[in-house]
Amino acid sequence: MITIVRRLVCVALLLPLLVVSVRAQVPQDFFGAFESIVKMSQEQQQQKRAQIVAIKRLQKALTRLGFYRGRIDGDIGPSTEEALSAYYISIGKNTPPELSMDDVEFVESQARLVSAPEPAGGSDGEGVAQYSYKRRR
Repeated sequence: MITIVRRLVCVALLLPLLVVSVRAQVPQDFFGAFESIVKMSQEQQQQKRAQIVAIKRLQKALTRLGFYRGRIDGDIGPSTEEALSAYYISIGKNTPPELSMDDVEFVESQARLVSAPEPAGGSDGEGVAQYSYKRRR
């Protein structure tokens, strides 16, 4: 029992020295470096969000132009790449090797020139099922 108490007293006396020793080994700018890593990560997240928004804009424009039929998800997957490539081929241009905001804005501007698609069945309601009912007596 006395041995256990002695060990606990020794640990209690040595623990503050150990903490001071560990603090002395941590560089002064450690927390500053940690903050810049966190800040960089936040900037990367903002860039990723902006990229997703731009790709969604591109997908919407390609949909309006009739080249994209997938989900508007902000992911530049194979169907988005194929739609972009098909669009550029249709206007006689080479597909850009890397997508830029200028490309997104160009496709959007071209999509704005296209009239909105008409609802199924035409604008006068032709081809739309007409329902009538008779009131029971």
